Amino acid sequence: MVSARPVTVIDYGIGNMLNVVRALEHCGATVQVVEQAAKMTTLPDRLVLPGVGAFADAMAELCLRGFDDLVKRYVDTGRPFLGICVGAQLLFEVGEEYGEHAGLGLIPGRVQQVPVIDPAGRSLRVPHIGWSGLVLPRARASWDGSILDAVQPGESVYFVHSYAPVPTHEAHWLAETNYDGVRICAAVARDHIYGCQFHRAQRRGGAEDTPPVSVTVSASMPVSQTIATICARGGSKGLPGKNIRDFAGKPLIVHSIVQALACPEIDAVYVSTDDEAIAAVALAAGATVPYLRPPELAGDTAPKLPVIEHLVGYLEQQGQTIFRVVDLQPTSPLRDAADISEALRAHPEADLVVSVKRCGGQSLFQLGGARRGRLGVPEQRAG
Repeated sequence: MVSARPVTVIDYGIGNMLNVVRALEHCGATVQVVEQAAKMTTLPDRLVLPGVGAFADAMAELCLRGFDDLVKRYVDTGRPFLGICVGAQLLFEVGEEYGEHAGLGLIPGRVQQVPVIDPAGRSLRVPHIGWSGLVLPRARASWDGSILDAVQPGESVYFVHSYAPVPTHEAHWLAETNYDGVRICAAVARDHIYGCQFHRAQRRGGAEDTPPVSVTVSASMPVSQTIATICARGGSKGLPGKNIRDFAGKPLIVHSIVQALACPEIDAVYVSTDDEAIAAVALAAGATVPYLRPPELAGDTAPKLPVIEHLVGYLEQQGQTIFRVVDLQPTSPLRDAADISEALRAHPEADLVVSVKRCGGQSLFQLGGARRGRLGVPEQRAG
C-alpha cells in the first residue's frame, strides 16, 4: 500500500492516465498528474512514468514536454521512481523498435524485440500477450525490500508487448518470465529506479487480492456466456488513434468497456484489436484481450462479421460456450449499461437485434436513399 503518500504521474500523451491514477488511489496515494515539466516548480517525492505504444514516439513526446531532463534531475535526488510498460523501456540507453533510438540512459542496456524463435527452433507468437508467472532472476535470492516484496515467485501478471528491456548487468534484472523457454525481462531495478514491463490487470468484478486467472478459460466461468465484443483496430485513417483518444476524461474505448462491465446481462468483455496500445488501454480498463488480431482481419476493408466470428471461434476452441454476442461500437461512448440491458431484455428471443436512430438533417452519415445498395435516410421534402 502507498498509505496516503503523494505520488506524481507524468502525462506526456502516451500513457493511460485514468487507470494508472485509479490504481495508485486504490493503494491510498494522493495523485498529482503533470503535463508539462515547466509547470513543476519543485521536484516531487515520488514519480511515475507510464506509457504505451512505440519507444521512439514515447521518447519524442517526453522530450517535447521537457520531461527527459526533469526525470534525470529527479533520479539524481535518490527518490523512488517507477516506469510502467513503455515507461520502463525508456529507462534504457537504446530502443530498437523501428530503428535505433536513444532512451534516457538511466539503466545500461537495450530494448529489443521479443524473440520469434524458441531454443528448440520453433516459432513463437509475437507480440507476447497473456498471463505469465514472475520468476526470480539467477542473481537474486528474493524480492525483499523491492517493489515486488509482497509478490511470491510464480504469481502471474499480464503482458502485451513485442519489445522488452534487456539489461546489460544481471544485477538490474528484478524479475523475469519464461515464454516457451525464452527468458524475458519482466521488471528492472537499479537502486531506487524501478521499471515493470507488465500491466496492472483486473478481472471482471474482481477482487484485487485474488490471484490472476488464465486469460483463456477458468473453472469458475459460466458454461454458457453472454459476451460483449468491442472491435477496435489501430489503423484509422480519418482520425489516427481515435479509439484511445481522450473523450470526456477517458480514452474513447474505455467508455464502452466500463458500461459493458457494469451490465448485469454480460458475463465477459472482449476487445479484438491489432494494436498494442489499444490492447494495453483495454486491458487496464478491465476487458480481456486474448490475442492481437491477424493482419488479414485488420485492414481498411476488413468487414466486422469475420472479426467477431474469429474471436468467438477462438473462445469456443478454449472450451467456452457462447450463448449470445453483444457487439459494441467503441465510437458510441454515450451508450450506457441500462441501454444495453434494455435492448437485451426487450428482445430475448430474437436472433439479431440492431439499434438504430433516425438522424436529423445535419447528420454526418447521410447516405442517398438506397443507392448503390447502401441504406440512407429519406430526403426531406419542403412542406
